[in-house]
Amino acid sequence: MTIQRENRPIPSEADPRAALEALFAPRQEPPPPARSQVKIVVGKASMDGAVGPREAELQKRLRHLRAAEGAYAVTRVTKLLFAAGFTLPIDQEIQRKVLEHSDEAQVRDALCVLMALLEREPPQRPTVLDARLRRLEENAEERATRDLAAALRRRVTMAVRRY
Repeated sequence: MTIQRENRPIPSEADPRAALEALFAPRQEPPPPARSQVKIVVGKASMDGAVGPREAELQKRLRHLRAAEGAYAVTRVTKLLFAAGFTLPIDQEIQRKVLEHSDEAQVRDALCVLMALLEREPPQRPTVLDARLRRLEENAEERATRDLAAALRRRVTMAVRRY
């Protein structure tokens, strides 16, 4: 049964055809958000408030280093970073990545930086760090690298127990 209103039939809830038509009727899409509701993402600003091309270049190269897998890729990205005139930031994630470098001098530098960092803050991802240090302790060619890796591994173990 339908009711007439303004020369247009309005189906009652008992009418199964109306339910079917409502099911297949095109939906009304909500309007797009107003411009004030759109989120604006801004890059990390330097001291003067602007992101310069040099800072953007460094961030790009650090993203490549974070994404690098294996000794060859880490070595290649690190060499490109140094060739562009950048230095590695004092950051656990980056220094942990450099532990995969094929040059043991770079690895020893990273071990020293990590040693200093772990005096001030707890280790991030201690399981991953412990595994890399164990690998260095067992497989490094130079005794100095093995000794530094063993000392840092002991420090990581003690820090994990403390925190």
